[in-house]
Amino acid sequence: MASILRVNTITDASSNNSTAISVINQGTAKVWVIHNDGTATDSTNLASITDNGTGDFTYNFTNDMRAANNYTLGGFVSDNASQVGTHSMNTSDEAANAGSARINTGYISNTNGGTTLLDCNNTSLVIHGDLA
Repeated sequence: MASILRVNTITDASSNNSTAISVINQGTAKVWVIHNDGTATDSTNLASITDNGTGDFTYNFTNDMRAANNYTLGGFVSDNASQVGTHSMNTSDEAANAGSARINTGYISNTNGGTTLLDCNNTSLVIHGDLA
């Protein structure tokens, strides 16, 4: 038989240092994905990936974020013939929205910071924010 634990606040043994469950929840990743060229190998809260062209992906969330532009992206790691990957959000000038994030992947191609778009292997993306 399954058990359910329902609490609003967690405290230490002396009932000090209480932390609301919502604060703990705010610190967790709401979306994460590992994919190769747009094909997810593992993920959480990811409905699908739209391949918009070389190095241009839209990550569609299963559950929307609370608001557009109210979430942050974390790390992106790639191994693609020793080229170091980079990422940037909405470089296609598409506005961010609560249900998806459009990300470009590639590598720095010159000393002026120019980026060459590239479909990278083992791309990792983590998004933090509040769900709707």
